[in-house]
Amino acid sequence: MDDSLSGIVFLAVIVCAVLLAVTVAVGVMEFFRRRTWSRRFWLEAQPSSRLGLRTGHRVLQSLTLACRAEQLTMPAVTAVAVDEQRAQVFLAVPSERAPAPWRASDDGVRWTALLEGAEALPAGDGGPAADPDTAPTPELLVTAGQTVGATLFLNLAAAPGPISLSGPHRVRRQIVRRWVAELTEPAWRLDVNALVVGDPTLLSGRATDASGTLRVDSARDFPGGLLLVGRAAEAERLASVHERSVVDGMKKVAVVVDGPWSRAVWNLRASDNGTLTSSIFPEVDWRETPELAIRGMA
Repeated sequence: MDDSLSGIVFLAVIVCAVLLAVTVAVGVMEFFRRRTWSRRFWLEAQPSSRLGLRTGHRVLQSLTLACRAEQLTMPAVTAVAVDEQRAQVFLAVPSERAPAPWRASDDGVRWTALLEGAEALPAGDGGPAADPDTAPTPELLVTAGQTVGATLFLNLAAAPGPISLSGPHRVRRQIVRRWVAELTEPAWRLDVNALVVGDPTLLSGRATDASGTLRVDSARDFPGGLLLVGRAAEAERLASVHERSVVDGMKKVAVVVDGPWSRAVWNLRASDNGTLTSSIFPEVDWRETPELAIRGMA
């Protein structure tokens, strides 16, 4: 009887020990899984092609000053493509009259210049207007991806209304969070803020969760650029803020809707195989955003 009881107790101890070991093992695996997921979650939002973004930023500012020097209206630039030798801008409204050193395509949709000339500032008095970091260029430039040997940057501020991004949720989140980081993390982009509505997983960089505080006139709180992002369920709220910013004459406000939305003015679609497509720029690979092999431009 005692031997039988001892055997049962021993078996119970063994079972408890096994269960404890399994529980500990599962806990350890879950810890490292969460740690790995967290690391990937934050790494996926790291700004891409910092040097290229700065180059694209200066190209647009230089173009603004070149247009001013020749008394031309600065066109709305939807995208900028930069490789080691050339810069190319895509216009929202075609124009065949481009300032030097730019050359317009036959249809006026694209202006192209050698990169050295595209970054050069027009001769002036050396005052604040000649500073490429303070020139009044309405742009919110983010990395779209790689195409035909060039890096393509999308100017979110050129969109006349909300932009929608459709595709797999994981892919959308990665792209949106990267854009938020690119506009708010660099020290030279302190003029830009970002507000996230309805989905805190989109937070990145200096973005703020404004789910409970967003107002129609919230853009007035940010004199510089402002990026508003949120899921499709929040699209109407985001669109109302953009509409009010237009009435108030604010040029550097952009809305990105995480998911398809029928009223979007730009519809972008991303896929698991790396493509990012739209009617406003060539197809790009959103995964490939290497540093441009440009020297002396940091």
